[in-house]
Amino acid sequence: MTYPSTNEPVHSKSPADREAYVSEIREKMNKIQTKMSSMKEDAGRLAGDMKRKAEENVTKLEGKYKELKVKLDEIKSSSDDKWQETKAAFEKSFQDLSNNFKGLFS
Repeated sequence: MTYPSTNEPVHSKSPADREAYVSEIREKMNKIQTKMSSMKEDAGRLAGDMKRKAEENVTKLEGKYKELKVKLDEIKSSSDDKWQETKAAFEKSFQDLSNNFKGLFS
């Protein structure tokens, strides 16, 4: 399984670069959503403690994903002078979600 990454830095503040960055992030977030949906379906097939633990993990990931969506909205609406700061906060949240995914499978 591969995990989403935001390792491709975008340093320019131009609107075109911001749009490209947001588009790339949306793609990655769609992949995350697909993986979480699959995990939720898989959890539904389990029983007992395994089911409970899987459902807890999915709930935790869903919470992190919701936080990430808020940060993405902040990126889209951030002013040019706050762009890098907002982007850095987003990438920290994105990395946190990615680490949570990795933690489930290590």
